[in-house]
Amino acid sequence: PLYSSSLDISSQCQNALLSVVGSDETDCLGIGGLIGVLGAGNGSIVQAIDSWLSTTCSQPACSNQTLSDVITNITSGCSSELSSVGFDNSTDESTVISLVEQAYPTVRQIVCLKE
Repeated sequence: PLYSSSLDISSQCQNALLSVVGSDETDCLGIGGLIGVLGAGNGSIVQAIDSWLSTTCSQPACSNQTLSDVITNITSGCSSELSSVGFDNSTDESTVISLVEQAYPTVRQIVCLKE
């Protein structure tokens, strides 16, 4: 399960991450393709990133609701892991959602090289 021995994450957090990765709703983020990037190891990370971007950029952009759902799912499911690094769900989650919703369109344009 999701590198639990090396990352030492709870089953609740693993389930939250798996639900995000396995959701059709998150195709717009290409999260499943990120696994290929992370697993590239000594292989060509450039090729893995190019493949991920091609797949992701061919999808319609995410809605703000999708972005909010993903962040909420991860922050709720991984609350103990996040709190251990100083993240406070009660105050930080809405700030992160707002920042992601503001930055996502610009970041997507840049990485997808679209006008």
